[in-house]
Amino acid sequence: NCVFSSDTALMDGGAVYNNGATGTSSGNYINCTFSNNYAMGTGGAVCNQGSGGTNQTTFQNCVIYNNASATGTTTEQEVYNINSSATSSFSLFQYGLPASMQDGGNNIAGNPVYVHSAISKGSDNAWMTYDDGPALQVSSPAVKTGTATGTPLADITGTIRGALPDRGAYQNTCAATSFTLNITGSSCDSIYSHSYRKIWYRS
Repeated sequence: NCVFSSDTALMDGGAVYNNGATGTSSGNYINCTFSNNYAMGTGGAVCNQGSGGTNQTTFQNCVIYNNASATGTTTEQEVYNINSSATSSFSLFQYGLPASMQDGGNNIAGNPVYVHSAISKGSDNAWMTYDDGPALQVSSPAVKTGTATGTPLADITGTIRGALPDRGAYQNTCAATSFTLNITGSSCDSIYSHSYRKIWYRS
């Protein structure tokens, strides 16, 4: 239940640099969101370093989106692994599973559909509230697709996650299902307007 947002690093690892070189550094990230971070080296969100040591960092139920770095491939600009045995499961990466990261299963790629992509704290200008920028809209592929195993009971705002946790730090509480309604307007026996196709949500 952590949010790493709008951080900048002068070298590698925009938000976090896990340095296991000649030692041990194995981060364990569960239901974390990494958003809008930047590294002047590589690994816009995270850099996992394991040269001459041990780095077994794990990601579970995480969202890694809109991070960048000055160098590296698209996936390396998200998470950069150097002689690391990092593993990810049930996480969402913008460009897919990063290079040299072990696939623990159920990882997806794409847009998490944030509430406010450009406004990190939301309209109330306060972190850890329902309108935070990295909170998820109901249409997000990260909603109700995480694993409950080892997941915190509540999200970063205190909302109970339940049996179907979301990926990332925020749990979307909307219980609605979507349906499509096609509408054609008419007046007497003449059509006075175009047909409309709307998507609605009902609880």
